[in-house]
Amino acid sequence: MKVFAIYGFSKSGKTESIERIIYELKRRGYKVGAIKKSYHHDVEYDKKGKDTYRMEQSGADIVGGLSRSRAALFYNYEVKPLDFIKLFNTDYLVIEGRLDIAVPKILSAASKSELEELNDSLVFAITGKISESMEEYKGIPVINALKKTEDLVDLIENKVFPLLPQINCEECGFDCAGMAERILKGEKDIRDCVILQRNRVKIMVGKKPMYLAPFLENMLINIVRGFLSPLKGYEDGQELHIRIEE
Repeated sequence: MKVFAIYGFSKSGKTESIERIIYELKRRGYKVGAIKKSYHHDVEYDKKGKDTYRMEQSGADIVGGLSRSRAALFYNYEVKPLDFIKLFNTDYLVIEGRLDIAVPKILSAASKSELEELNDSLVFAITGKISESMEEYKGIPVINALKKTEDLVDLIENKVFPLLPQINCEECGFDCAGMAERILKGEKDIRDCVILQRNRVKIMVGKKPMYLAPFLENMLINIVRGFLSPLKGYEDGQELHIRIEE
């Protein structure tokens, strides 16, 4: 799944830009997910008096709503950003706001001062109201998402890559933010991520993948093989499949 974020101050035009980007990605045949990061208040999802509201008020940790054409899950406790992202199974995931993960970013700004305050090394495009007055900022293309939606989505298709493991193992020589920055610059490729290419251990917690740093991966391999090796039927060099059910 390819993940990118769009962030910027309020009134910069980012929500309108996101709407156009999602529409164009859908038009091109992609399955698209979207996350809104709320900074100043809790996410509200139901009206007072409705059944799901009453379930939540009764103390349910997770409340679900299911109909013929829609479904929703609401968590009434803090969920880590990466765990939440892993719930999505789409071609692209668009995040409105800044989460503490290393992904390509589009900066939405209304003025040059906002660019100077918010720009960072993972920004590959700029949009928002500032796009009415400039076409480039420090080598970064400035594209009006409302007037040149197709151009911006072309760039997204070209620049955005699958989500890095976010474990900062530095096996590639960099943490995940450093690797993401170099992929955006064309200096590295997603295939240079050692964990994504080498992981000999594939762990799924439910439907969510879990990545291990190399030393933990090797430790787990040695423990499991050491435990199984005395048993009848074990063969060295064979692929192992272990499934644990609750």
